Amino acid sequence: MQGTMLAAVYEGPGHLALKEIPVPAVRQDDDVLLRVEACGICGSDLGFIDGPDGGVGASGTVVGHELVGRVASTGPGAKHFAEGDRVVLDPCPPCLRCTYCLMGAPTQCDNLTYIGYGVDGGFAPYMIAPSQTLHRISTEVPAPVAALAEPLACVLHGLEKVDVRPGDTVVVLGAGPIGVLYVQMVKAVGAGKVIISEPSAMRRDLARMVGADYVVDPKAEDLQDVVMRETSVGADVAIDTVGNLLSTALEVIRRKGAVLLFGLHQANVTIAPWEIALTEKRILGTLIQSHLFPQAIKVLEGGIIDAQRVISHVLPLSRICEGMELLRQQRAHKVVIDPWASE
Repeated sequence: MQGTMLAAVYEGPGHLALKEIPVPAVRQDDDVLLRVEACGICGSDLGFIDGPDGGVGASGTVVGHELVGRVASTGPGAKHFAEGDRVVLDPCPPCLRCTYCLMGAPTQCDNLTYIGYGVDGGFAPYMIAPSQTLHRISTEVPAPVAALAEPLACVLHGLEKVDVRPGDTVVVLGAGPIGVLYVQMVKAVGAGKVIISEPSAMRRDLARMVGADYVVDPKAEDLQDVVMRETSVGADVAIDTVGNLLSTALEVIRRKGAVLLFGLHQANVTIAPWEIALTEKRILGTLIQSHLFPQAIKVLEGGIIDAQRVISHVLPLSRICEGMELLRQQRAHKVVIDPWASE
């Protein structure tokens, strides 16, 4: 396939450019050329573009990693896929050779590939992906919803760590797309009460719609008071999807409860180690995912959660900067880009 295509290209801190670039071609034995159907804007995309050092990425990279597409062509080694297969992408394949990979910890791989940051991603009509990063998904799942497979797999990875049990009380801090996915998933596995804290009225409304039992405005109510009133001892689990609310999370869990840190934020937090030891509270980090795409796909294909609710906008590629600005201003929930849509 020859010619050029419009793509969203990172060109240095604070600058995303829409420009014509060559349509990529299969070059490696394991390459798969994808015709991208939809690609979601992730909060980490905004951090990558807006950050002072561009994060882990490189100038000239096509951004975008939450995507679904169709196989357009393959290299000779990509034997498990055929033209027309519909797939979602795991954007962070590990090397499988370093010490951490051999220890069974691929999310900590020393040589992770970051598709959409250092390797061209999905905010374009076509992209190249290694075949081992691809997972088939049903054609029955709408493209914008299928593009949620990657963030959902990350949510499931965190959920494995905290082991939410039937009847547990869970506090979710932040009602962005990840927060509302967590609300739905912890309810799906049997959480008894789900309390979410979010200062944005628009996001609080969405949290109610997806099943949160108690929705707290932290500017108007004391979250710890609400949690203690509903539980008497504190929540079993608190999930910080923002990344700078560890102190709050520790305040609202019971003794021997667990905090899951999902959001990435460079804020420093002061805690009292003696209090953690005394109360046996657990603090757990979670990063990307390693093996949960098949489970995330089953959740989406089975309609176990109402993933469509998370998506507020589907925009053409030509309006990607508008979509990112809506997210910065918290005027959108999840924005998905359709690279084939017209204005």
